[in-house]
Amino acid sequence: MNRKILVAYFSASGVTAKAAEKLAEAAQADLYEIKPKIPYTRADLDWTDKKSRSSVEMNDKASRPAIAGKVENMEEYDTVFIGFPIWWYVAPTIINTFLESYHFSGKTIIPFATSGGSGMGRTNENLKPSCPGAVLMPGKMLNGSLSETELKNWVEIMQYRELGVSGLNVSSICMGCMGFGEAGNGQHTWTIDEEHSREIIRRGLELGVNFFDTAIGYQSGTSEQYLGRALRDYVRRDKVVVATKFLPRTQEEIKTGITGQQHIQRMINKSLINLGMDY
Repeated sequence: MNRKILVAYFSASGVTAKAAEKLAEAAQADLYEIKPKIPYTRADLDWTDKKSRSSVEMNDKASRPAIAGKVENMEEYDTVFIGFPIWWYVAPTIINTFLESYHFSGKTIIPFATSGGSGMGRTNENLKPSCPGAVLMPGKMLNGSLSETELKNWVEIMQYRELGVSGLNVSSICMGCMGFGEAGNGQHTWTIDEEHSREIIRRGLELGVNFFDTAIGYQSGTSEQYLGRALRDYVRRDKVVVATKFLPRTQEEIKTGITGQQHIQRMINKSLINLGMDY
């Protein structure tokens, strides 16, 4: 079943609008402009003036600028990309107005933004209370000239799917970790060290990957160790899904009467220790 996608955006100067148009084309998505009921003037957008409209709104967390118009068929969309310029290191409060105007429970929301120099900052932290029940994904800056291929790749990664009937939403791309681990400490000599493994894991997280596959047999468990330490440093545990695999019973275990169930329990406990997830 095809998932229907909406790209909604608020643009004060036209920069975000251009990014949204490119994204909608790459994602084959519908496009919707979030228009303020009272348009912003140049003076309203003067961030150096503490009394300007934008300054006043951004200094008041309860501010909810009114929106003109409404998405009439929001219930039809599974995934909603929401774009905006970064104001004071977060999304403009009109984005909160937009999110609070609909029921997003069960939908995937993916922020994207433009800025002259700021990153996403605490954007998701400010937006999350406005979309209860939604899967709010890590945002991405869409500054500069982005190719259609880059945008298509990002859209594909951000298409999260339920993992079986587990209720867990995972990225369509799973990062395999067989190439991580101490070279020579296991079956392979070509694996990469922890520093470079961490760089790849961090970049994957930035791009929206939240599903990782490893195994206790990968380089004598050091793949699990590298992955676990990186995830602990870069992301909250409840934001990622980790799959691992165990080895079969050894002949020694069979001879000493270790059952298959006991062996699996031992392997699980060892993997959880390697991953730093034995809590």
